[in-house]
Amino acid sequence: MRIFRMIIECLSPLHCGSGAPSWIQDQPVVRDAFGYWTIPGTSLAGSLRSLAEKLDASLASKLFGGEKASLFWSADARLLDYDDQPALEKQLAGKDVALPVGPFLRDHVRLDSESETAQKGGKFDEEIVPPGTRFAIEFAFDAWDRKDVEKELGLFDRLCALAAAGAMPLGAHGTNGMGSYRVLKAESREFDLHSFAGMQDWLRLSSGIDFVRDGGKPVILPAAPVLPQHEGISGTLTIPFEADGPLIVGGGSALKSGDDIVFATTPTLDYEKKSVTERFVIPGSSVKGAFRHAMYRICLARGFEKRNAEQVMNALFGHAEGDSAQRGKLSFSEAALGDALPLSVPHVAIDRFSGGALDGALFSEGPVWKQGMPVSISVSFEGLSPAEAALLFHALFDMAEGALSLGGGAGRGCGRLSLRGWDTDPIKALSAWKGSLYWNGSSIHVSDAESMTAVFKRLDEESNKAVTA
Repeated sequence: MRIFRMIIECLSPLHCGSGAPSWIQDQPVVRDAFGYWTIPGTSLAGSLRSLAEKLDASLASKLFGGEKASLFWSADARLLDYDDQPALEKQLAGKDVALPVGPFLRDHVRLDSESETAQKGGKFDEEIVPPGTRFAIEFAFDAWDRKDVEKELGLFDRLCALAAAGAMPLGAHGTNGMGSYRVLKAESREFDLHSFAGMQDWLRLSSGIDFVRDGGKPVILPAAPVLPQHEGISGTLTIPFEADGPLIVGGGSALKSGDDIVFATTPTLDYEKKSVTERFVIPGSSVKGAFRHAMYRICLARGFEKRNAEQVMNALFGHAEGDSAQRGKLSFSEAALGDALPLSVPHVAIDRFSGGALDGALFSEGPVWKQGMPVSISVSFEGLSPAEAALLFHALFDMAEGALSLGGGAGRGCGRLSLRGWDTDPIKALSAWKGSLYWNGSSIHVSDAESMTAVFKRLDEESNKAVTA
């Protein structure tokens, strides 16, 4: 038997939906019997199986079960308290658990593509597990009495290497930037259950989060394999935009403020300080929504019918209708705003007839801003056609020149971003782009402005052919 254990720390919010009805929230996360957050073993196994099928679909069915029982086993991820001990075990031992478990909620609103206003009944909230939260995870390869399973064991090790490299999807809403993590500790050990000593080591194996003072033979994991590239255009881009003015984005908890409209914050657990801190973050869902509406408008400007434009958006951003659903090809990460400063801006509504202030119409909003405030936008994509990739880059260019705003208050000058140097030398500004880009498996150097310019020209030519066809 081979057992792999690791401790992870969430880098972005995590949402593993419980599916349970709730009177106080629309989409609660799954919890154990004592109310502590957990990641079901079925969810972890499903994530690894999706990776395994990309590496070797036939071997994946043997490892995870098909005609025969599964060789792979996953425990539920255990929430760790501030002292890095499992919260559930402390609870059962009668010890206090200091870690707050919320609920922490994010508000969302679904916008109409045409009017870009909220759809009726389109406001909802979802519970999140905050960034910084730590979990202990355990996977096991148990061949029982089966023989000739070396290939399945090799796949298990490669999957553990991918998980240790942070490549395992966690929870839902990955296209909204949720579920990313880093590994604090990872270790794999082999237990020979055919020997008396090996069986004793396995029976003495602690239920803790690591292998301290336990037996077994340490196993060196292989290098994380490179997942096969999709046909078409795939990759990840990070572009260092800067805010040209104030930003205001809702969707989470709000810092105490006397303002009527405030920039929502995201709670983050700090295990060193044993506390919860609030930070300004633009949720990936907000970034994704802004790009969806911008790209929809671009499609209409290119002559698409509304129905066809909506189909293109569904393919790129995903959609769910009834029992059918489709995952999108684009994923947007959250954009942290670092040490951005909150402002307080007063407003008053004017009576259009008298030209004076309306009675009771004085209000204020609290956007954030700092001169040169960095707002890095990261987008991942896979299997884009030339026309789809051209559409994405068109929207990125719009944002670079300040024509694609994020958040609310766009009509008041809020949310405008730009790329340094784009207005004077856009070719040179392209060298600030970072990431990876593949076209039918061939790598393209993202920071090479000449290579990227050639890509854009080729995309434009091929997308024009697709439109005319």
